[in-house]
Amino acid sequence: MPDAPAFHNGGAYFFEKTEGAEVSEELPLTGGKAASLSYDRSQFEGSGIAIDLASTKDKVVISGTAGQPGTYAADLTVSNGGGSATLRLTFAVDSKQVTIATESLPAATAGKAYSAKIETTGWTRPMLMVTKGSLPAGLAFTDNGDGTATISGTPTEAGASTITVWASNAVSADATKVFTLTVDEPPTPITDITNKTGMFKVSAAQLETADGQTYLRFTLGGKGYHELFQGTYEEAVANGDGTADKGNGTWIHGATPVTLSAGACEFVMPVQSGKHTYAITAVSNSYYEKYLSGANPLARAFYPRYLTLDTDAPTIESGDYNATSALAATVTGKAPAVTAAALNTVGGPNSNGYQENLALTTDAQAAYVGTASAASTATEGVVAASDGVITFDLIRGDTFGTGGTIPDSLAVAFKLADGTWVDTTVAVSKSAKTVAIAGEEVPDAPAFANGGAFNLEVKEGQEIKGRSLSLKGGTATNLSYDKSLLEGSGVVLALNEDGTKVTMTGTAGTVGTYTVPVTVSNAGGSATLTLTVTVGTALPGGLTYTENGDSPDQAATPSTSSTVRTTANVGTQSVPRAGDRTLTTPVAALFIALIAGGTAALIARRYRRPHRR
Repeated sequence: MPDAPAFHNGGAYFFEKTEGAEVSEELPLTGGKAASLSYDRSQFEGSGIAIDLASTKDKVVISGTAGQPGTYAADLTVSNGGGSATLRLTFAVDSKQVTIATESLPAATAGKAYSAKIETTGWTRPMLMVTKGSLPAGLAFTDNGDGTATISGTPTEAGASTITVWASNAVSADATKVFTLTVDEPPTPITDITNKTGMFKVSAAQLETADGQTYLRFTLGGKGYHELFQGTYEEAVANGDGTADKGNGTWIHGATPVTLSAGACEFVMPVQSGKHTYAITAVSNSYYEKYLSGANPLARAFYPRYLTLDTDAPTIESGDYNATSALAATVTGKAPAVTAAALNTVGGPNSNGYQENLALTTDAQAAYVGTASAASTATEGVVAASDGVITFDLIRGDTFGTGGTIPDSLAVAFKLADGTWVDTTVAVSKSAKTVAIAGEEVPDAPAFANGGAFNLEVKEGQEIKGRSLSLKGGTATNLSYDKSLLEGSGVVLALNEDGTKVTMTGTAGTVGTYTVPVTVSNAGGSATLTLTVTVGTALPGGLTYTENGDSPDQAATPSTSSTVRTTANVGTQSVPRAGDRTLTTPVAALFIALIAGGTAALIARRYRRPHRR
């Protein structure tokens, strides 16, 4: 059995040529002669070279003309009956045209060592220099002689500089590129640190600037939090799993501190200039691990906190989330008016002492979480308004880890301005930032079909039937008027059973004019009409005026004269009524005509002989 072949160059070989250059390379073999050569020929497609085993079987020959610029690589394997050997061959084809490959320069920081390299392509390797502009103080430009240049040093001041870099190899056209180098302010340590909770303590912090953006770099003492979410508890729950390898990558991932004092984890987050409070949801690493194993829901790992940062001072304060959110309020039914609403939150569902309370700017006198009947006799739990604001608890003192949440709806009784208690349901949506207060449904207010006034004209002693004031809108439940103002008129007002009209009955009394406001109402409101009753002089002796109950509804405004049937006795003769068709006596026939508006008049006519019509 022959010895296995081996590559004299070891396990790798690199060479490069300029596009269009002739290629002639050899890879000698040691050991036994190779019987075969194998490689992935597609990896060298476009390179312009051929790779073959020499006829002598003791070397691999590479020949051709360098083709398209680029880098080509593949594993070459030679073998015989005794074994095999593999070499990684890399072939770079350089473009003749010089280009500056570096796109931009990273930002520097004042007072901190800096180094950045500018790279080029093209053959032969070009020289580089700065032809326009100047570098920030403390930095220098060095041509490395291999087609690259280095900008290095320690900048002394923050600012930005623009330079033009020129590259030339005396073979192809020159290349230039404009670069802007920004020097950021040095980090500002924050030494004034206040922690208001033992579970979320900032041990070190500093402000940094990069590309015009300010960042807070801070370390948390303790080992409980490896991830943070910049936002509220509700936003964190809606966002879901934010680990880069499992979720959407929206969390702030902790790292072992490098630039700050030792601690469990260091975090970096963008911030605004000035004083601002940031909602931070800390992710418990232990509960997060349990979530990954299916032992508890993701929300169990979330603890709402806050950071208040003043970049000008600079100061930083940490604590349990404590914020007030304005709510859009809607009120329906019988409930107090609400002009503003706010939700005050302390902590979150997994916190000790979790609180949610609702503050309403309202015209109510007080509120009670419960029913109106209970509120009217309650000796405690009634919250009185203070300067027009009522504040009551939705959640208070929730036990650690019980995951308390705001109820979907809460029964709340309000004491209105008139002193009555009303039942409502209060529904708060923390995510939508709304509060809906719903009381008993209020009907439409009733109204008089006649408008604001009506005149009733009757005769002394007249029996009143079928007269009414029709209502529209909602059904009336109450009727009120000052009965003393109708005293002597003989007119009696009443609300019918279905609340749709006010009836007028009785026997007309003393001659005169009587005026009274009449009010109908229900829970939705009220309406008032001025009723004027005019009682006229009675009919001549021997005549009686009888209402038959079939007169038109007084809600309709009379527009024409109408004849009212009556019977009169003159002597011993009977006078037919005005609507009759037969007269049987030549005595005076009396007719009573009711003129529009209710005025009665006697019209006499004498017939000389019997007459039939």
